[in-house]
Amino acid sequence: PTMRHNILIYDFQDQSRSKALDNLGQMAMKVGEGGGYVPMVPGIIASSPLADPWKNVVVEFDSPPPGEYLFMCTFQPAHYKTMNGKFIVE
Repeated sequence: PTMRHNILIYDFQDQSRSKALDNLGQMAMKVGEGGGYVPMVPGIIASSPLADPWKNVVVEFDSPPPGEYLFMCTFQPAHYKTMNGKFIVE
């Protein structure tokens, strides 16, 4: 079985990475499918719509300043806990 996914890139600024991950993941759950599991909060650099299984989604955005950012899948149930990583701009 396959399921839907998305990607969200976030500038976690003065929060710890783990705190930002949990906070944003919880907010995404509250937004739900109607909002694409993407909360409207400051710091979101880019996000994709939900991608159906076996479909491609293209996300274009301007590169943020050099630094480390968080990327994650916010689709549920709680993908953000395991589907996340560092997005590094040099």
